[in-house]
Amino acid sequence: MFDQPDSDRGNSYPEADEALTRLYSAYEETQARTDTQKTVLSTSFSNLDSLSQAWTQRVLQSRTDVGPPWSLWAVIGLTSALLLMCAIIYDVEKPSTHYSMLAILGV
Repeated sequence: MFDQPDSDRGNSYPEADEALTRLYSAYEETQARTDTQKTVLSTSFSNLDSLSQAWTQRVLQSRTDVGPPWSLWAVIGLTSALLLMCAIIYDVEKPSTHYSMLAILGV
């Protein structure tokens, strides 16, 4: 609903904030008369609050998230290199099988 294409980069969107403010105003102006309406309005307002918190958390995370740590990349690279080295060293009688195995592991 308030999602924008560049929100993953941490950009702020006044239009989304304004729309959320208008939606909160509409909820506050709503007059529930029956118990069922009060329950639905309360649940809906709670869901709107959860949506607002999730949006804020997503924007804050997108501003501070720098990706996986270097140690994870080191483990992935080392494991890939070891696997490829084992495939190179492993002796296969048919060269076509050996080269196809290297090609599959190299990708």
